[in-house]
Amino acid sequence: GTKVMGQPYKPPSFLLPTSWQELVAFGEQIQQITLHTANDCVPPIPSGFPLPGTLAPAYVHFLRVHSHGDARFCLSELYLEQELYPKLQEQLERATLAQALGNDSGHIATARQYLSVAPADELIAEHLGVPLGTPLMQALRWACNPQGLIVYWAKVRFISQYVHMEMDLLK
Repeated sequence: GTKVMGQPYKPPSFLLPTSWQELVAFGEQIQQITLHTANDCVPPIPSGFPLPGTLAPAYVHFLRVHSHGDARFCLSELYLEQELYPKLQEQLERATLAQALGNDSGHIATARQYLSVAPADELIAEHLGVPLGTPLMQALRWACNPQGLIVYWAKVRFISQYVHMEMDLLK
């Protein structure tokens, strides 16, 4: 009466990017599906969050789900300054927004990220298949051009077992 069971499934764990260059490279490790795109949007910067730069009049909004193999692990709500969209549109069909913006200092002069834990809402439950209220790792990211205009804003939510962080404490 012995039953042999395989090892339990252990999802891959990705190191959360801590620099713009790492964020661009992170796009190489994942697959993405664009679920929705809309023009003439404004990023929903949370109430009380310090405005990191000047908002443009309009942004293109992307709702994307990211996966590794068959496992969906991340949902991104991304905003690209609308005047940049025609220049990057072709690249965005196969690349992440950070990859499309690349490391060009003409597009990106400052870039930041704010990490927190947030509960899964209806949008996450629908697209990532987790129960409402599931704790997720949330990254709010933004990048400004040399003039201080916010050209990129992102609200990225990860199922927490798929990501980890590493920091140099002497840096």
